[in-house]
Amino acid sequence: MKKTKVSHIKRARRSSFLFNNIASSFIKIIQDDPQLIALSPTRTELSDKGSVCTVYFTCHGGLAVFEKKLPQLLLYKPALRHAISQSLNSRRCPELIFVYDHALDEMRELEAVFDSLKKIEE
Repeated sequence: MKKTKVSHIKRARRSSFLFNNIASSFIKIIQDDPQLIALSPTRTELSDKGSVCTVYFTCHGGLAVFEKKLPQLLLYKPALRHAISQSLNSRRCPELIFVYDHALDEMRELEAVFDSLKKIEE
């Protein structure tokens, strides 16, 4: 079935809503557990049916630090789902999956390449 423009808009709005809720809840979590201050959510993606929400995180220190902090972050998954379910007008809260955001690392690498090209031209 071909997706209509309206369904894309609805999914984007819901994804944005989830990201705002997760980001505000994560700020409260950081206040309680400062060991997670190196992590920050960057974006969310919903599955086609909206049952799974992938939350992308960036981390000061890269992927290795994210993998060290992931077990501690998973302890807060029920609290995040509860906060989301309180604000959603839906029967079901999407399952949360936490993933490292490689897009920012790729962007930094490209910026480094562009900076090196600028230095060569000068």
